[in-house]
Amino acid sequence: EVEFDTMTNGESNDIEKATAIARNMVTLYGMNEKFDMTALESISDRYLDGRRSLICSDKTAYEIDMEVNKIIVECHKKAKEIISENKEDLERIAEYLITRETITGEEFMEILENKGIKEENKEEIKVTDNNAAENADEKDTDEEKSYKYES
Repeated sequence: EVEFDTMTNGESNDIEKATAIARNMVTLYGMNEKFDMTALESISDRYLDGRRSLICSDKTAYEIDMEVNKIIVECHKKAKEIISENKEDLERIAEYLITRETITGEEFMEILENKGIKEENKEEIKVTDNNAAENADEKDTDEEKSYKYES
């Protein structure tokens, strides 16, 4: 959303999980100023199906929905701010992942702290990538040989 100024269906699971967390904050955990430490929902058969039921009036249920929405809107705004403020770091990490596909915690921190990868590590990346390409070529050649013998 920050990069392309559009929303896609890719974040649907994230939205679902964020909404469930916000609802739990309001109804189960007492993490809301308006309702304070009031239990507004109960879970029966927690270890079977975990059926949930509100233990409040329809008016309060509506207010719960408004509080959940308020949390989601505030958190969405804050997430966009954090991403925008750290966009350069995210782009460097993405660039690194495009070349390597994986990243260690040490490499991640090096990118953030040093605003990039040290030169000696860049060489190591190139060597690793070239070796992987050579090994893939050798594997293909071996597979071709075994195919020729089977024919």
